[in-house]
Amino acid sequence: MSGEGHQDWIGGVAFHPHAHYLATASGDGCVKVWDYANTKCQTTYTEHGQPVWKVDWHHSGDFLISCSMDHSIKLWDIVNTKASRFTFRGHVDSVNSIQWRPYTNVFVSGSGDKTVSLWDIRTNKNGGGCV
Repeated sequence: MSGEGHQDWIGGVAFHPHAHYLATASGDGCVKVWDYANTKCQTTYTEHGQPVWKVDWHHSGDFLISCSMDHSIKLWDIVNTKASRFTFRGHVDSVNSIQWRPYTNVFVSGSGDKTVSLWDIRTNKNGGGCV
């Protein structure tokens, strides 16, 4: 599959844990979900204000997180609203990396502000950071 649709570089890709979807993060500020079995873009999310570095699927496949140069992390509700469910803020520079802790509702982020933070989607709070 070769999908066209992003207008800039692609910084991150992630396979859906159960279905035939692939998420991409791009310098154009968009997150896209691709149906690679049917070779088409399923959804485009445009709420980040600046380039998006990474994406990662929750183990359930119901949620996707993305991190951006706009200092934020977005939680996308793929099943119910097909939109951003929450924006996590706390970093003071570009958020360059994110990853779910397997089989939990916790994820970690790394930023250009030289910090690593843990986040819990049940409370929408930063569970602490380390330098």
